[in-house]
Amino acid sequence: MLLYTGEKRSLRSRVIKLPWWKILPACIFAAVLFAWSIGFTEKLVEYYRLTEEYQAVEMREEVLREEITRLREQKQYLQEDWYIERLARERLNLVKPGEVVIRFVDPD
Repeated sequence: MLLYTGEKRSLRSRVIKLPWWKILPACIFAAVLFAWSIGFTEKLVEYYRLTEEYQAVEMREEVLREEITRLREQKQYLQEDWYIERLARERLNLVKPGEVVIRFVDPD
């Protein structure tokens, strides 16, 4: 049981007063930790950007490998006489001597 003594008490809690030399190391540590976290965040963002760029380069490399394969196959075909003859007939409308070309014209 509390007895009323007539004294007015402050509702504020007691304030602990610390000397500056005790607070300063904690403030410095907090500032260093904050600066480190900013640098770490920048490195993390850079890492994710580079990861995405690496994946894009890998995809491009795969496309180029497929194109190289296709071009090698085309090169092999271009070394064959029958393929060259076929291209000459289809694209250049060439014929062998003595052949007769028959073209069908659309009535429209």
